[in-house]
Amino acid sequence: MYHSAHQFEPLLQAAPPSMTAKAADIVRLSNCLGAMAHPATLTALRELLRSMNSYYSNRIEGHSRPELYPEAASKPL
Repeated sequence: MYHSAHQFEPLLQAAPPSMTAKAADIVRLSNCLGAMAHPATLTALRELLRSMNSYYSNRIEGHSRPELYPEAASKPL
């Protein structure tokens, strides 16, 4: 098991400047998109994404509890 931060390295890999610029654009545009969304929409998206992230993270780690995530479990990988 991991006990120290250095065991997770490299957390950030070196990326070419073109990729760094594209990543910055994605972050900037997503912030603009989020600012335009209605608060109720953002709340619903957060809940959906939290469930999907939990489901797929568990699948990656080899855990399978589809009854906990019915929406995500009903979709193919």
